[in-house]
Amino acid sequence: MSAPDQDRDAIRREMRRARGALTPEQVKHAALALCERIRALPAYAGAATLTGYLSMPGEMDPLPAMRRALADGKRCYVPVITGKHLRFAPWTPDSLLREADFGIREPVVATEQLLLPAALELVLVPLVAFDAGCNRLGMGGGFYDRSFAGHKPGGAQTLAGIAHELQKVERLAAQPWDVPLDCVVTESDTYRPDQPGQEQDGR
Repeated sequence: MSAPDQDRDAIRREMRRARGALTPEQVKHAALALCERIRALPAYAGAATLTGYLSMPGEMDPLPAMRRALADGKRCYVPVITGKHLRFAPWTPDSLLREADFGIREPVVATEQLLLPAALELVLVPLVAFDAGCNRLGMGGGFYDRSFAGHKPGGAQTLAGIAHELQKVERLAAQPWDVPLDCVVTESDTYRPDQPGQEQDGR
């Protein structure tokens, strides 16, 4: 699919349709394959924390990766909306959840338990579309862009976009406010800005 001249809202509509056509079995298979690719990331081994999210219908589901991270002795966090920014709450499979804005599920925790974005290590970032250069198109709310403003790839924190392979487009024009990703991981490939599409075998 070619995206350079398309309206971003049109891309979002098209991707929602494409994701919605996936069967439950395809979604489950993709999430399990993604888990293995996340564990193969260099950043995974040294990270004490993994930040995922509680997926909405159609989104790539990071839950298998989060469960495996807990089994590997890591702590897991998920986003909580606070105003126009995100903070991050500890999560386990037993966490008490509530439905917040935009239908997002959030753990019920005390404010003092919430972490600032800078305290996180490996962060799995949802997206609607991406290209081989790891440019990301989100839902349009700007929460991740505002919360991780100033992030520079290659540092102590790793932002890994996660998506279904079908969400890849030919090219997305980067916007000034877009937070750069260190990589994008799908069920079948791992992309990096400096080596787009070159890690099919090595993950």
